[in-house]
Amino acid sequence: MKEFPESRDPMITSSSSISAKTPRLTWRWLVCVLCLGTLTACTSSSESPTWFSEEPAITAHAKLDWATGYIELPLEAYGMSPEEYSIVAAARNIVYVKCVVGDEPFPATELARSAAMLATPNRSRTSPYGLWDAALVAVKGYLGVDFDLVGLYDIGRTLGEDVVAEKFECQTDQAVTYLLPTVMGTIYFGGNPEDFAYFDALNGWYFDAGWAASRDSRIAAFSEALGRCFAVSGYSLQKARSGDEHPPLLLQMEDTWSEEQKFQAGVVAATCNDQLGVTQALSDVKASYEQLIIEAHEAELVAIRAEVELRIARAHEVLRDMGLE
Repeated sequence: MKEFPESRDPMITSSSSISAKTPRLTWRWLVCVLCLGTLTACTSSSESPTWFSEEPAITAHAKLDWATGYIELPLEAYGMSPEEYSIVAAARNIVYVKCVVGDEPFPATELARSAAMLATPNRSRTSPYGLWDAALVAVKGYLGVDFDLVGLYDIGRTLGEDVVAEKFECQTDQAVTYLLPTVMGTIYFGGNPEDFAYFDALNGWYFDAGWAASRDSRIAAFSEALGRCFAVSGYSLQKARSGDEHPPLLLQMEDTWSEEQKFQAGVVAATCNDQLGVTQALSDVKASYEQLIIEAHEAELVAIRAEVELRIARAHEVLRDMGLE
């Protein structure tokens, strides 16, 4: 078993502690999905969270949705599911638009956008273990992104830049920031820290598990197997880069290739991944690290989920008031 050195305290131990430590930011909301596609979990530290003294046995399993490409991990039970996310996002859009338009009639375009959010839960996810689900890649493409959903969850998208700029304060209005839709692996900047303190704690643990999983010794065997599988079709693994903490798992794509060549390579990469069970096996590794966190912080996680449910309940109230439920 590979051992990890003890080094730092857990990132966050409670919602109240993060509220006290996080500086108040007043810049507009920026939502940056920076980490879903990175195996190193958005950290440059070479130190391991203290509760990972050694690599765990596989004690938990990720759920892979082969219809949508979604990977569900244990910690997500304490956050928002894609369906809950869409409910809160739709309500947040309504509250924001109401703040912007004031006494003016609510724009039909934005009501329709909120309805579309409700009808379209985002169950797509970029895997840190490379393309998988070859049948889905053949439909969605090699980038692993559902472009149909790009921009869907932006608040007040049809209002116009001038109107939004004039009502800048609405972006940090407490009623708006309270309804923060949360996706694991997403970093939020701006707003009122106390409005998403609960999520910072949850996300910190999510990244900690990802950090440890990215350095797990079991990755090496899958890297070697993928390299052999890619070679059968004339491809190779990405070249290891200086500073990488894990062996490569992705197929090497060249910038000079046409879109069709990249598409075909993506199908090969996903087919190899599926045949070898890479995404399931390595997602199970991450799930097992998450299980250690759950066992160490169950009471705090239960409290976080209770906070999440309060926000979902508020979102339902907003949607009912607008006739969307």
